[in-house]
Amino acid sequence: MVNGQYYKVVIQGNMRTAISKQQPVLIQSGVIFHNDKAPVHTARMVSELLDEYKWSVLGHPRVSPDLAPCDFWLFPKMKERGPHRFESKEDVIFVTKEVIKQLDKVTTFDGCLQMMQKCIDNSDFYVE
Repeated sequence: MVNGQYYKVVIQGNMRTAISKQQPVLIQSGVIFHNDKAPVHTARMVSELLDEYKWSVLGHPRVSPDLAPCDFWLFPKMKERGPHRFESKEDVIFVTKEVIKQLDKVTTFDGCLQMMQKCIDNSDFYVE
């Protein structure tokens, strides 16, 4: 079950470790963390941990299911690979990593920010 405690452990372990290895300067200069407003992401223990790490949290408009980061940049690219039935969790992880490697990170991030700005400009309601 994913709850605040589980999410906190993920941040403390996997996420912080991966950032430390891949982008050590971010740990020193500050991480800008983005998530939606799901209860596990806004749990007090998670907020306190992010404050402790001095990680900034990028705001997410409150009524914006279309702005879920994976919906915007990951899932469409996975669908472009065609219909696929994964035989194992390892297969899903492998294909996901391959798609992420091929993404144009700057274009993807800029597009996500533009969608968020549209939402903000429309009083937190996203319209396409």
